[in-house]
Order: sequence, then structure tokens, then C-alpha cells
Amino acid sequence: MEIVFQTQVGLYAQDQVRIDNWVLSFAGRYDWVETDVDDVASNTHAPERSRAFTGRAGIGYLFDNGLAPYLSYPTSFRAEAGIKYQPLGWNGLITASVF
Repeated sequence: MEIVFQTQVGLYAQDQVRIDNWVLSFAGRYDWVETDVDDVASNTHAPERSRAFTGRAGIGYLFDNGLAPYLSYPTSFRAEAGIKYQPLGWNGLITASVF
């Protein structure tokens, strides 16, 4: 039987620039991950430490009716494209996306 303990800490920064109805966003994230695996049957302990920097850039366009198509490219996963919708006078957001 294995017992796994994992701790993850991340530092995240993002900047967003709006030019007319265009929105550009840039982000960076640095993560520290510690994983400890204890195998009870063999009485072994296997610690693993890793860290990584990932970035993201995105672009979107805000229409007056609340629709906002966007495209985002991160270095950690696959590109994302979608559309966001915030109905006027409603404090919420609906999002549909593909990866």
C-alpha cells in the first residue's frame, strides 16, 4: 500500500491591457511541488521535488452585447479558444471553450 502526500505552492502574475474593445492578457506562474510516496509494504520513502515556470498569452474582443470571443496560448497545456458571455445587468459569466 502506498501513501502519497503532495504539496504545491505557486506564484502567479498577470497583466491585462485593453485597447478599445480588444483585451490582451499576459501571465506567468512559478510552481514548487513536493511529492512524498511512502510504500508501507516495502518500508520505503520516495521524495520528489520539482519546480517549473509556465506562461500564458491571450487575446479577446469585447462586443457591446456582452459576447467576448477569445484565444489563449499557455506553455503548460494546449491552446484554448472560446467565447464568454456576460448578460447586461447580471453579475455572472458564461463560458464555452475548446482545447
